Amino acid sequence: MSLKLFQKLRGDRKFFAIVFFILLIIFLSGILTPLRVHYQQTNWDRELSKKIEGIRGQVLTLFNRKENGL
Repeated sequence: MSLKLFQKLRGDRKFFAIVFFILLIIFLSGILTPLRVHYQQTNWDRELSKKIEGIRGQVLTLFNRKENGL
């Protein structure tokens, strides 16, 4: 399958295919980035709570290891 695709993409076709995919990636990232930013802004409280709990758990784990070592 991929061999047939590479055979079809020779010379200038290969160049145009590469440019097309690069432009497609730029276009998609331009659409998806604002959606991701909006999601982060609307769910910031939940994300912050998760991060605080994660840090709290890590600190307690490190503290318990040091305490057991002493």
